Amino acid sequence: QDYASYRDAALAALPGLGLMLGRDVVLLGTVDDEQLAGWYQAADALAFPSVKEGWGLAVLEAMSQDLPVIATDLPVFREYLTDHVDALLPRVADAASLAAAMRELVTDRALRDRLRAGGRALLPRFTWEASARRHLQIYADVRSARRPSPATAP
Repeated sequence: QDYASYRDAALAALPGLGLMLGRDVVLLGTVDDEQLAGWYQAADALAFPSVKEGWGLAVLEAMSQDLPVIATDLPVFREYLTDHVDALLPRVADAASLAAAMRELVTDRALRDRLRAGGRALLPRFTWEASARRHLQIYADVRSARRPSPATAP
């Protein structure tokens, strides 16, 4: 997806928020896996307030580094995340809801621990091996659904 206009608008808003590009906001560009892990390990949590998402790999990347996650209440996230179990899911495009979730996470150690544990429990569903097994099952289901039954075969 092309986020250029969104990025440009966000960067243009920085001075009005008292923020400066390069000091308060860093644009990393592409980083290798080791650097990415380092950035996640340096964080206390991942706030990922997406308003439009295809799937949200960053959520699982953060969980793999044992970070509690705040995403948003998008349908795609609700497919695999449960609010207050493995992530916080504030309302989409609602700054007050996001701020409340961030405040709750910062002030509630038990919640952070619960979200970390929920993330660890969720991760095994999304390994490469689990994905390959699921794909094989889908292919087998499709193939068996396409076979003509003996009664309808020519």
